[in-house]
Amino acid sequence: MILLIGIVDIVFAVDTIPAIFAITTDPLIVLTSNVFAILGLRAMYFLLANMNERFHLLGYSLAIILVLIGAKLLLIDIYKIPVAFSLGFTVVTLVVTMILSLEIAPKGAPGGAYPFGAKEDAERS
Repeated sequence: MILLIGIVDIVFAVDTIPAIFAITTDPLIVLTSNVFAILGLRAMYFLLANMNERFHLLGYSLAIILVLIGAKLLLIDIYKIPVAFSLGFTVVTLVVTMILSLEIAPKGAPGGAYPFGAKEDAERS
């Protein structure tokens, strides 16, 4: 699992190189930004794995947000949705689903995001 996370980190770091060169050509900045991207993505995976268990309805909010983004892309030539509306909608959607996740118990078996689910399952036994 850690090997896959490392490979994905490297793929995303290589993917960002053209974007960095669009901003600067300084090799030190390009190197350090990729190193920090690799280090940050690994930590982000474990953070999201823990958040997925705590906020089990977060996937629904992300789906709603992706629908908004798709609508923006389809309507860009007809009507430009303001950035403030998009940002507000995103924040409100995330906050509402996080609060609902704390209020509504998850269905099914608890745990599952390694290593967090294994620890919680052992404590319940």
